[in-house]
Amino acid sequence: MMMRRLRKKTVYFLWLLIIVFVAFIFVGWGMQDFSTRKISKRDQGIIAEVNKEPITFKAYSDLMEYYVKNGQSRSEAGKNAFNKLVEDVLINNAIQKKKINITDENIVEFIKTNPPPQLLGDTSLQTNGQFDYNKYLSVIGNPSNLEWLKSYEEVLRTQLPRQVIYQMIVGTVRPTTLDFMEEFLQRRTKLKVEYVKSEPEVSPFEIQNYYDKNKDIFAKESKLLVKYVMFPITISVDDEMDSKSEAEEILNLALQGTPLDTIAGTHNCVLLPEKPENSGIVKKDKGWYISVKKDSVVGTLLLPINPSTETIGKVEETAESFVEEAKSDFEGTARAYKMTVKTSRIDEAPINEIDLSYLETKKKPILIGPIEGDNAFYVVMTVGMSEKYIPKFNDITDKVKYKYLSINSPILFKQGFKDFVKAKGLTVISPETFDFYSSPEGPDFFMQAVNIPKDTTMYVVVKGISYIVHSLDRIQPIADSIKNEMPQFYSIWSEEEGKKIFTEWVNRQKETAKIQDFRYKTY
Repeated sequence: MMMRRLRKKTVYFLWLLIIVFVAFIFVGWGMQDFSTRKISKRDQGIIAEVNKEPITFKAYSDLMEYYVKNGQSRSEAGKNAFNKLVEDVLINNAIQKKKINITDENIVEFIKTNPPPQLLGDTSLQTNGQFDYNKYLSVIGNPSNLEWLKSYEEVLRTQLPRQVIYQMIVGTVRPTTLDFMEEFLQRRTKLKVEYVKSEPEVSPFEIQNYYDKNKDIFAKESKLLVKYVMFPITISVDDEMDSKSEAEEILNLALQGTPLDTIAGTHNCVLLPEKPENSGIVKKDKGWYISVKKDSVVGTLLLPINPSTETIGKVEETAESFVEEAKSDFEGTARAYKMTVKTSRIDEAPINEIDLSYLETKKKPILIGPIEGDNAFYVVMTVGMSEKYIPKFNDITDKVKYKYLSINSPILFKQGFKDFVKAKGLTVISPETFDFYSSPEGPDFFMQAVNIPKDTTMYVVVKGISYIVHSLDRIQPIADSIKNEMPQFYSIWSEEEGKKIFTEWVNRQKETAKIQDFRYKTY
């Protein structure tokens, strides 16, 4: 009896051991699977690799926030930050390849002979109004300034190799003397013109006819093609009420005597040049205009009404839910969400506000998102590469019109500038004689106007503004002026040309580099 009970207990014990053993195996397999599972680059804090060199999320987000604080939109800041970090890696690769080494002796000598720019204007380091190098040497020799010197050294160890590679690249391409002389004479030429802000009338038939005969010049190269949906970020009622409360708080601060520029800096609003008749707040467009007139505090502040973090978060949550469902059926999920699917090249608006230029194009279709733009979240599905194509006339009418008018200006204005202006009743602008640096409509205006022959009227567009310009006179620089101004101009011009050459070199490096972009979640 006892033996039977013992055997029975033994059987139970053995079964327990088997269950525990099997469970342990499954746990072990699970642990092994977990330990061997790959962690994504994003989860490792890496948002890109350039020739297998990582770019960290921290470096990207810090630089992006810096650009945002300097007035760039978030999408623009993201593009610029990413490109800057990619370029930094490529430049550092070139520095390593060229074996550029900055020694301690190089650093010491540079510090002695090149004071930081912020010290050059320090009056305590001047003698008779001139920078005194002996005083500067005593400063850098003072042990109490050791921490500052270490900081300056760290900056130099980064900057000096870049300056060396810059000079090496720029030195391989030297603009000709003829290039320099042409640029010098052009910029030192003075112009006398008269112009109106207008554009000539031309029939749609003429523009269409020009397009039909010259379609090839408007062709677009192949680009990545995507389908996408947009989740707009709109201002809620709560956002508007919160901003109104802030506007009232700002008005009270101003009425209490707080300077308007101080308020503008602490409340993220804009100080306008308008001088109001009385104090108060009024909503216009997407902002609160805060008028202040009390004692010496007089002016107007604009407080933009922006969507709150909570509002943006709700839109992002909806977009994330869409992504989860769209993994199996993008089009079907869009229909279920009652959203419109659009197809576009990545260089066309509005999808071009997000940077998709580094996406792999040879892989099977991938789902990407949600991606935050300036006023919406995007969810994108890659389709493939578009064919080289010619846009439809209705999609590029303004571009065709500009091209047509630019080429045919002499014919369109053969009746003369004055007759044209008189017939249209336009106001003529007749500035004093000007050059590249004193152009009334900016240097781009000058660079177009300088190419207009004397006594000729041409149509030009500068930053979206249309001008009809009549060239009255072109005054070339005199011999003495050329002799005196050429050395300084050569220094400025050489620097400009050097930057162009270096930028072209960097762009060529990008074209041949292997750049992997992990900023966006892909499925």
